[in-house]
Amino acid sequence: MENPSPNLPDLRSERRYASKVGFALLVYALASLGLQYAAQMIIMNHSPALLDNSFAYYAALLLPTYILGTPVCAFVMRLAPAAPPEKKKMRPSQFFVALLMCMTLLYAGNLLGNTFGTLADRLFGGSSGISELIADADPLANIIFVVILAPVVEELIFRKFIVDRFRRYGEAIAVVSSGLLFGLFHGNFYQFFYAALLGMFFAFIYAKTGRIRLTVILHMIINFFGGVVSTWIVDNCYEGYEALMEIIPSLDPSQITDELMAEIITYLPSLTILSAYSTLILGAAVAGFVLFIVKRRKFKFSPGPVSLESDTFSVTWVNAGVILFTVFCAVLFALNLTA
Repeated sequence: MENPSPNLPDLRSERRYASKVGFALLVYALASLGLQYAAQMIIMNHSPALLDNSFAYYAALLLPTYILGTPVCAFVMRLAPAAPPEKKKMRPSQFFVALLMCMTLLYAGNLLGNTFGTLADRLFGGSSGISELIADADPLANIIFVVILAPVVEELIFRKFIVDRFRRYGEAIAVVSSGLLFGLFHGNFYQFFYAALLGMFFAFIYAKTGRIRLTVILHMIINFFGGVVSTWIVDNCYEGYEALMEIIPSLDPSQITDELMAEIITYLPSLTILSAYSTLILGAAVAGFVLFIVKRRKFKFSPGPVSLESDTFSVTWVNAGVILFTVFCAVLFALNLTA
């Protein structure tokens, strides 16, 4: 039977409620894909020169999604009434600790993503286009669209909208669902792992504080390092690092000349900046890992007002809306594997 115990809520009704969340995400995903495709077609047919202008390309690709897709998603989400968490303050020291933990999750997620993404590319011959787009984009375009706009939209949809609704079944399922759905939405292995891990952590912070601006700011900082600082480091320092690594192993003391030393010295600033940045990120990741261990007992999840017991997963994930959204994301994964 669907609901054998009279003490349990109506599972069919709860499944329909959860399905509305999945349908809202599906509508947003379809709107994003459709609007992006339309923008690309318009650019290619009428202003192909814009393809070389990263700012204009970003604007044409993302602004229609943010301006039109987000309100539509919010409208569909309203079909499932929200119950936001109680607002609580986070001290600056706690925010800094959370930032270090984010670096740990980002570092671990990137390792997993690069491992599985590279393996998938070799097996299926695909690639992740978003990384190339960010790397080739104008820094100002990255700041506006990747660092500022994307975190605001993504935190509203994948943190506030989802957590406000799924926390009725408990914070644990709300946090896990928020992260996994966010990771799936990225549509490729390279981004799935760090998006899912960070998404869960952001969801936990929002569930405990009720302040979405905290996760927006954390998201902005992470995107700033990943989309602006790292890109600048690669563009300006990595080439010098590769050149220096080619020179040093072949050096023979008898072959060291003033010209050779001058060439090596020209690459030293690049190597110094790259080393300092790598040390900073690794140090932050290690510090965050230690903090995760020290503060592990603080990661506790409160139950929700609606107890589904063993049916929590089946209600929140085995419903038409979430299944269709998951299938849509799986198609994106498949397309990226063969693109």
